[in-house]
Amino acid sequence: MTFVRGCVVLAGAVLALLPVVVPGPVRSADAPTMPAGKVVFLLEYVGSDYPVAVSEGRITNAFEYAEMVDFSRVAEESYRALRPAGTGGLHDDLAHLRKLVADKAPSRDVRALVARLVPLVAEDLGVSAWPVRAPDLERGRRLYGEECARCHGAAGRGDGPGSEGLEPPATSFLEPRLAHVSPNQLSGAIRYGIEGTAMPAYAPRWSDEQIWDVAFYVASLRQPIENARREKSEPGSAGVVSAHDLEQTFTGVAERVFPSVVGVTALAREDAPAPAEAFEGTTSRAGGWTRSRGIRARHLGYVPVAEGSGFFVEPDGTVLTALHIVRDPATNRPAERIEVELGDDRRALARVVGIEPMIDLAVLKIDVPGETPPVSIGTSEDARVGQWIIALGDPTGIERTFVAGSLSATPRRECYQEEPSETLYQTSVWIEPGGFGGPVVDLRGRVIGMAQPRPGLVPPRGVPSVLRVLPIDLALTIYDALATRAKDISPWLGFAVLELSRAIRQQISDAPRTGVFIDDIHDPSPGFRAGIRPGDVLVAFDGHRILSVADFQRWLYLSGVGKSVSLEIHREGVVRSVPVVIEQRPEHLVP
Repeated sequence: MTFVRGCVVLAGAVLALLPVVVPGPVRSADAPTMPAGKVVFLLEYVGSDYPVAVSEGRITNAFEYAEMVDFSRVAEESYRALRPAGTGGLHDDLAHLRKLVADKAPSRDVRALVARLVPLVAEDLGVSAWPVRAPDLERGRRLYGEECARCHGAAGRGDGPGSEGLEPPATSFLEPRLAHVSPNQLSGAIRYGIEGTAMPAYAPRWSDEQIWDVAFYVASLRQPIENARREKSEPGSAGVVSAHDLEQTFTGVAERVFPSVVGVTALAREDAPAPAEAFEGTTSRAGGWTRSRGIRARHLGYVPVAEGSGFFVEPDGTVLTALHIVRDPATNRPAERIEVELGDDRRALARVVGIEPMIDLAVLKIDVPGETPPVSIGTSEDARVGQWIIALGDPTGIERTFVAGSLSATPRRECYQEEPSETLYQTSVWIEPGGFGGPVVDLRGRVIGMAQPRPGLVPPRGVPSVLRVLPIDLALTIYDALATRAKDISPWLGFAVLELSRAIRQQISDAPRTGVFIDDIHDPSPGFRAGIRPGDVLVAFDGHRILSVADFQRWLYLSGVGKSVSLEIHREGVVRSVPVVIEQRPEHLVP
């Protein structure tokens, strides 16, 4: 995000009234006197722009990456200057963010950490993310027209008369990536500017109310509001305004996503295998056609026992799918042989990297010549009841599924340890069983989850079933751990946790600033025997600070069954260390 005099610039694109000045880094010398609000702004900036700077561990925009390195460093140093007496906690978390940026970590890891840190840092520093009164969009429109429209254009498309020849070009506020930029981040950019760049601070010129007015008006340009223009949308973008646009959106999603969707078939040994010559083809009585016996001809002595879909999440052939699709019903274990079929008819045998029975998740890996294009990953945090979703499947053979509908209920929990069905999105969609394991995407084609049936209810082939959606954030948390440490059993401590929300902290005596709330516990279990009780707060897991439910689940899997770990438990203002050994989840507690 960059500013030049008189205009807003986002994600490295300049809104200028004067010639562009090449931006430079924020200087650490600014840190001791930096306003608290600017620390929060810099963190938000890193969360929104880091995906532009880094992709798959490589720097894709050197200018943006230099800013990310500086902003994460200055945010850490500035927070330490504002809170010099504190140690650990948020200090360590900000240092961890700086290290993730330096290591060019995956975008989802950086964005997830920023999403958790921003409200905690803002609360600690007393920074409000909202104006004290409702913004005046009409005044914001007027100020925008006076200062910014010359380059951005009246409609915010980046096509104003002053935009010609600008490098980087003036931003179009209709770009999908701007959906990640909050009004608070816009107000921070307007208020503070960025030292060493062409983006000035507007605080000396505009009042606090005027800054919020312009920030909310700019935010409103990204999507229709009352009495706003009804802009024609490109396929797959926000702002669909007609049946034709919706049709174009659907076709655009299909074109982008289907190349990443695969068919998955589990095969088991046949009790009385037919001789090889029986699979060379048989002559039909109608028309004389000689037909191949398909998958059984490719796998002599094996018979299909389950099938469905999956999707690539890495360009190295890594596939996410539903566990029930690769499981042999006779053994209740992953099948001896699993075939993956790509949309262009390439086929390969897959090996199982890891599974998690509690959430019906399996990670596969194939080696096949050519590309294995990964899906575009979104975030399930942005999903809302009533929004459009599309479930895509491509089971082995000629069948495909493409079903659109809407979300009808969001998950009640982030943690599946007690009741996995409460971690799933509910939908109004019914799909064929062959679509289970496939991606569920938003109208931009970004994956927000995996298609699954109701937990424990796998329908027979050909019988449509209601769709449930495993949130992609949860799936990727477990996938990252499985990819690091392959396993096929569920680690278990016997308690379920909740995010440590403001409402929960208000109910706890001398509540810690970070951690997860222990909601329910099972008797018997490792946690129960160790003396952990409902109402406790888990603040650290074997030396690793816990900021969210995802952190707890990640370290549980990375530690693994049989590992002795130390849990830091907060109870009534006192933190004590509790040793416990991770066990395998009892079979009767697996759906």
